[in-house]
Amino acid sequence: MPHGCKALVICCMDYRLQAELPAILNRLGLRVGEYDLVSLAGSAKGLLAPWWRPWERWTLLRQIRLAQKLHGITSVLVLAHDDCGAYGIADWDEENETQKLDLSRIRVYLRNKFLDLKIQTGIILGTATGNLHLE
Repeated sequence: MPHGCKALVICCMDYRLQAELPAILNRLGLRVGEYDLVSLAGSAKGLLAPWWRPWERWTLLRQIRLAQKLHGITSVLVLAHDDCGAYGIADWDEENETQKLDLSRIRVYLRNKFLDLKIQTGIILGTATGNLHLE
């Protein structure tokens, strides 16, 4: 029987996000205790992992399925962030455009896999400066 959790949040494990992440999620209406959190290096990028490295995608999809089954989630929030080492793109504009494209592909991919879940995405900006906010 599900426990009653609102969402599963997938974000990068980057230590620079950890202190402010609850405040960012709170502004989105998700309070601590209302969401499951999965942190994996590159997070969003893992959902688009190539066929020869499928474990990242499988791991994240399994977490979505488990959160849905065990905690009754109704939505998934996938967050990328700027200055992400997993992306390894030095140019901010190029990284931002790449992440926007990836998140668009992820929304389509997850909506096709999980028809009954609301899929949301976003990019956390200000990682290098510590002034974190959601784009």
